[in-house]
Amino acid sequence: MVEDDNGTPHWYLIKDPVRDLVKSLRDNKINNAGETTTTAYAANGFDGANGTVDSRYYRGYVAMRKLADGSTSVYTRQFTSAMLNGTNGGQYKTLSDQEWAVTWNGNETGTANSFLPGVIYGTSRCAKTKPSSTAVGTEGWNTIENSDPVNDAENIQSYVQCYCKMTGVGVDGEFTPVRDSSRAPWVFDFTRGSAAPCATYCAYDCAYDVRFNASFRSAVLGWAVE
Repeated sequence: MVEDDNGTPHWYLIKDPVRDLVKSLRDNKINNAGETTTTAYAANGFDGANGTVDSRYYRGYVAMRKLADGSTSVYTRQFTSAMLNGTNGGQYKTLSDQEWAVTWNGNETGTANSFLPGVIYGTSRCAKTKPSSTAVGTEGWNTIENSDPVNDAENIQSYVQCYCKMTGVGVDGEFTPVRDSSRAPWVFDFTRGSAAPCATYCAYDCAYDVRFNASFRSAVLGWAVE
C-alpha cells in the first residue's frame, strides 16, 4: 500500500512475471499428449510465425564448436523478424550463443486464456562435470560456469554433458530476467558422444525437452514457483 501526497492510501498489485507465467503453466496441468494430469506442466507451445506447435528456438555454441573441431556450424533456429515485436505474449529477442526459448500461446486446453501467453527463455551449457545421476531432469551443479571454463582446450573433448537453465520470461511485451540467477538450477539433459555435437545441439536439446518432456520441464521451471 502506498500513500499519495494527500495521505490517501492506495493498493497496488505487485507483479512477478517469472512466477506468474510459470505458475500458470504448472496449474494448467496438461501432459505431452494434451491430456489433463495432476503431475505435468502444460506442454503445448506456439509458433507465432505460422501457428504450428514447433515453438522451439535455439542457437548452439559457436566458440566451443570451433575449439572442438575447427567448425563454426551450429544448430540454430531464430525468431523471425516478424516475431520481434512483442506480440503473442512475449518480448522476442534474437538468441545469442547457447540460448534457447519456448513460446506459449495461453490457449492449450481449448479454453481461452487458460494460462498466460509468453516465452520461457534459457541458456545451455556443455560441461565436463558429470552429475551424480544422469537421469534426464536431474538438477546439476550450480557452479559449472566456474569449474568448467569453455576455453579449456586441453580437455575440450570431455565437454559432453549438456545442461539447461531458465534465465527469464517474456510476458506482456517485456523480457523479465529471473531475480537471482543463482537460484535457477542447471538441470542435466543429455550426454553427447563428443564435444562438437554437444556445442552444436545442446541449446536445441534444452528447447526440445522443455517443449516435449514433462518431467524435464518441471525440473527446469519448478524452482520459480517454490
